[in-house]
Amino acid sequence: MNLERVNSEIKKELSSLLRNELKDPRLESYMLTVTRVTVTQDLKHGKVWVSVLGDNTNEVISILNKSAGFLKSELFKRLKIRAVPDLKFLIDDGVSYYTKIEKILGEIKGTTPDEQ
Repeated sequence: MNLERVNSEIKKELSSLLRNELKDPRLESYMLTVTRVTVTQDLKHGKVWVSVLGDNTNEVISILNKSAGFLKSELFKRLKIRAVPDLKFLIDDGVSYYTKIEKILGEIKGTTPDEQ
C-alpha cells in the first residue's frame, strides 16, 4: 500500500473513530474534522491535522494527543497495514484563517459574511 493510500485510510478511519468511538465529554461541544494525515515512510510516525470549531483548540489538541494510544490501537484493528504510526495531533488553522479573512473583507465592504 502506498503512502497516499495509507494517509487516506488513516484519515477516513480517524474521522469515524472521533465521531463514533472517542467518548470524551470535554469534546462534545466541539466540531472536529480531520483535514489531513501524513505518515513517515517507515510508518512509525504520523501527523494528523484537525479543524476545530470552538473556542479552546489547545485543550482539544491536548485531549486528542492523550487519546492517541487508544486511537492507534483502534486503527490497528481496522486497517490492514503492517504497522500503525504513533499519532501527533495538530491544529489546522485553515478554517479559522478563512473565517478571519471573510470577516475582514466584509468589514471593508461594510457587510457581514452572512450578508454576502
